[in-house]
Amino acid sequence: MSLEGLRTIDWSSLRHAYGPAGETPAHIRGLASSDAGVRGEAYEFFHAAVLHQGCVYEATGYTIPFLLELLADPTTPEREEIVDLLCVMALSVTGGRKDPDLIRRKDAHEHRVFAHIEEALARGVPLLRTLVQDRALDVRIRLRAQVVLGTVLKGRAEAAPELRSLARDDPDPRVRASSRYLALLLGAPDLPGAPPATDDSPLVRWTEALVELLAHREGTTGAAIDEVAAGLEADSPVLTMTGELPLLNNLLDDSRALVARAARAAGEPAVDRLLPMLLQRAERESWMSPELGFELLACGFGQPPVLPSKRMTERQRRVLRVVAEAAWPWERGGSFANMAMVLDQFGFPTDRAAVQKLLGRDLPLRFRSRPPPTTRLPPVAHRLHREGNQGLGSVQIWIALLGVMALLHFYRC
Repeated sequence: MSLEGLRTIDWSSLRHAYGPAGETPAHIRGLASSDAGVRGEAYEFFHAAVLHQGCVYEATGYTIPFLLELLADPTTPEREEIVDLLCVMALSVTGGRKDPDLIRRKDAHEHRVFAHIEEALARGVPLLRTLVQDRALDVRIRLRAQVVLGTVLKGRAEAAPELRSLARDDPDPRVRASSRYLALLLGAPDLPGAPPATDDSPLVRWTEALVELLAHREGTTGAAIDEVAAGLEADSPVLTMTGELPLLNNLLDDSRALVARAARAAGEPAVDRLLPMLLQRAERESWMSPELGFELLACGFGQPPVLPSKRMTERQRRVLRVVAEAAWPWERGGSFANMAMVLDQFGFPTDRAAVQKLLGRDLPLRFRSRPPPTTRLPPVAHRLHREGNQGLGSVQIWIALLGVMALLHFYRC
């Protein structure tokens, strides 16, 4: 691989999380090194500077052509790690496009950065399609390539024929299940029938059932609803396994939100069966994404907006209570911050006191943990930091210096 194009870019004029990106070319070359230590440093740099905490920066899009060049070369070591970087970039833009703060600000610079990343990823579509269809390739690369394809091509059905072929004929059941789901996302008008649910993997069986709910809606079989319900049981490993199917795990950032959406698509019997189980899991678990909050409210109240009323059914009251209690980690200044946008969409109050009054009960203030390390950050966390993380700001530095000077003066006295 040549990577000659690295010399044609003025990297020092671009910025990443810590300022000018002048050292970036050396780390791109490091990704191709035969020395595992050098590669490790390069990946650490990418995750710290180019994709800091899932954020994208001005320099991020300029690295994509070179990552695609490395990915296309079979001699590149750890290609699954290369495609994983592309996954994070694609998902960060998908999340950023939905970020309430970015939507409100309409910052032209940030959206230019998003557009640059999307254009760079779109130029990799032929390669990504080739990787997905290569049955001799490591399945981890194939499945991650599908994630990037899903974000770039979402809503476009031109890839559906090849996906239908993969969903029907691929020897790997994970690729078959993932291909059916991606074909559905891309708007495929018809899907091949799911194979009999006899695969040893509970995740594959669960995914096939979930696709049936989303695709067949009211025509979903009771067996498919039962399979999805089984995955929600407290002792089921399914929702801890979704990382094995990256497309399923990442495009919504929360598999539980996908279940709630599928239940709504399949109609009232599916909602009656699955919503109580989703609420029960939400009461036990430590974190709720805005996507899940929206889907739970939609299951309980229908499409927004709704007219808030104290005359709610017991199911509706439970839905609102569970979503409101889970919203505390998003709280700033008495309101629900990012979750407020979801509550506001439905017409509900966005501060704790008003929600408590509507429900006629106190809501506990729970100190819930952040998402577990195996979970992708929610879209609202995928922020673009234009100026980078520069450490202490100048105001903070002056305050610290003044504090030190005051202490010195005190001791002299």
